[in-house]
Order: sequence, then structure tokens, then C-alpha cells
Amino acid sequence: MTATIAEAYPELFHYTDIVGLKGIIESQTLWATHAAFLNDVTETRLFIKERLPAILNPTIAQCTANLARAPANQSLIAQHGGKKKITQRKSITTEITTGIFNALFGNQTTPPYVEPFVTSFCGAATARIAEHGLLSQWRGYTKNGGYAITFNTAKLYTLLRKEAEKWPGNTLILNDAIYSNDVKKLRFKLGTQIKEIKTSITQWLQVPPNPQSLENLYIPLIQCAYRFKHWGFREENEVRIISVLPGKELAEAHRAHAPGVTMKPRWNFIRAGMAVPCIHLFEGITRLPDKPLPITRIIVGPHQNKDERRRAVESLLGQHRLNIQVSVSEIPYVDH
Repeated sequence: MTATIAEAYPELFHYTDIVGLKGIIESQTLWATHAAFLNDVTETRLFIKERLPAILNPTIAQCTANLARAPANQSLIAQHGGKKKITQRKSITTEITTGIFNALFGNQTTPPYVEPFVTSFCGAATARIAEHGLLSQWRGYTKNGGYAITFNTAKLYTLLRKEAEKWPGNTLILNDAIYSNDVKKLRFKLGTQIKEIKTSITQWLQVPPNPQSLENLYIPLIQCAYRFKHWGFREENEVRIISVLPGKELAEAHRAHAPGVTMKPRWNFIRAGMAVPCIHLFEGITRLPDKPLPITRIIVGPHQNKDERRRAVESLLGQHRLNIQVSVSEIPYVDH
């Protein structure tokens, strides 16, 4: 996370229902959901399968031309129709990006190389939203009335550093989402990662290939894939914690290389009758009563009984000796 995230959003808002609120207060942890189970079904694919091919086309075309000139490849190229046919195939970039996607995140036959887990927040674009919350979030994520838990961004980042120290095999990223209609911001904020991706692909598509190159690819690719969102979500001003854990095979390799290193445990929660994989961030780092999460406020969302709900939240906080301000959103309640 750069300093600009805390400067842009001194507070981050996590919208949840009463079960989520109670769980966060009592456990003093945040649950990060496995990326394959996020609400947005276009996650990762929007960048990797739609934007990445256009980014990589020139790089892959140049690499393919270089490979076609290599004497060692002439026999193989002849078997596939000759140099002109190979270098002009428009599908080669799609095939490469699809292969990278399957190798990185797995499919029905291939286990994932890494497993990303995501916790989402919203940044408030205006003082009014900071005070009363965002209507789309109240509607979308908090059926039957919800709550916005507000966190101190700088202190949250400090906790992430402690989390990374406790679990060295866990790569942690805290950053804002970049929306698909903001090309300028994409180039500015993800330019370094895109350059690293191009470098890895170039090193892979050479003679001889660099076997380490694809391993160097996965962190910048995940940063791009999970920060890139459809423009329709723009008003959310989303900020995410992305926790990247090694997949089964990579975890076994880590254990063989460093037997004393333990992997962060996975858990599950129930949603719509299904067990959803998750991890618990800050487990063993934050606790009651002396080391609580950096919660600054709780906003009770629109509801016909919101004043009663405010008193209930204050009772829950008092039970755990937490001195946290509770307010009520003035956004009108609409009963569907």
C-alpha cells in the first residue's frame, strides 16, 4: 500500500449484516473470501481474458518472430505450417493468456498455483457518504438492514505488516480498485506490474526459456487481476486486501525448503447452503480487550427499526468493553 491510500481514504468502510458484525466484534478478525467465490463472477477474467491479450500482443508477436528465426525451432515450425503461419496466428496470445490463467488459478484438471483471498472495503467519496454510507452498498450487501464498520486505514496497514511477519508465506496487498473505463489510471497505477508481466513473458518465450520467469509472473498478475474491475462498480471506490497463499503443490515445496515454516490455515463459512473457503486475517494479532481491531465507528444502515438496532449494537460493544461510536444512517428505508 502506498501512502496515498491512507491519504485518500483515512477511513475504510466494510458493509456487512448482523452476523458479520457480531463475528468481527467477537473474533477481532476479518474474513477474506476465496477469490473463486466472490460475488462478482467476472473477477480475474475481466483483466486476464479481456484486457491482458491487448497488452501482450506486441510483446508476444516480437517474441514469436524471434523464436521463428531460431535454427533449433525450424523443424517444429515446419510441422505447424511454416514461419509465416506461425507468426501471423492471431490466437496465439489468447492461447498463452488462457494457459497462464489456468496454470495460476487452476481448472477442473489442474490445481491452482496460488490461492488469492479478498476482503473488500469502500472509500467515501464525500463527507455525506462517510457519515451515512452508500445506498448501493446498503441495498447490495446488507439485506434486511445492515451495518458499515469503519476502520482506520493507517492502523489497518500496520496490522497487515504484522500479519505478513507472522505468516511469511502469505503475500499481502492493500490497494484501491481500478475501473475499466479509466485507462489513464490503469497505466499510471499498474504500469510497473504490466512491465513485470511483459518481462516475464519475454523471458519465457526465448531460447532457452527461463524456468523462473512464470513464477515471477504471478504476483504482478494478481495485483492487476484483482484491482481491475468493471466500470459499473465505480461509485464504490473499492479498496481491497488481497491475501495470496500458495496452492497445495507450492505449499509442499515451501515446506520442503523450510520445514519450520507453517502455512496460514484455511477455514470455511456457510453462504446460501454452501461452504465457502476463507482465511481469518489478524488471528492471534488482534484480541479483546487490549489489542482490538482499529474500528473507529459503526453506522447502522437504513431500516424501519434502526434506532433499536443502534441500541443493540451499543449493547454488543459494551458487552466487550469497546468504546466505539455508533450512528444511524439518514438514508430513507425502503421496504421491498
